[in-house]
Amino acid sequence: MASTSAAAAARVLSGYRRLLRSQQKLFVGDFYAQNQAQIAIRSNFEENRKVTDAAKIEELLVAIDEADDMLRNGFAQGQLNEDKGSYEVKIRADQTTKEDTADGGDANMEIKKTADISGNDTTKTCPEVVVTSYKSR
Repeated sequence: MASTSAAAAARVLSGYRRLLRSQQKLFVGDFYAQNQAQIAIRSNFEENRKVTDAAKIEELLVAIDEADDMLRNGFAQGQLNEDKGSYEVKIRADQTTKEDTADGGDANMEIKKTADISGNDTTKTCPEVVVTSYKSR
């Protein structure tokens, strides 16, 4: 039993480190976002520190794997290009599906800022994503 709990503890620690590395890569250059992600990750691990049920631990380990995958593949960080009035987002080939890029290339996209009739910025609720360049592999 002790070796099982030691193995689970090693997997938890490994998952914790993976999540910290993934958020650092996702939020590179955005120190506020990195800090907030670190706080959230730490908080979630602290919240479950005293869990001893093997089934619950395994469930949490699966959640760690899913969160890590989401951080690595489910998000992309954009940069505001004030000259164009849009956010530029670089999408890696591993973040797309075959339907997105038939030859597996990298697509660079921008999210155009849009405004509703009253002139309010609606980028957060209804952005328009435009492929600005595409590099074939």
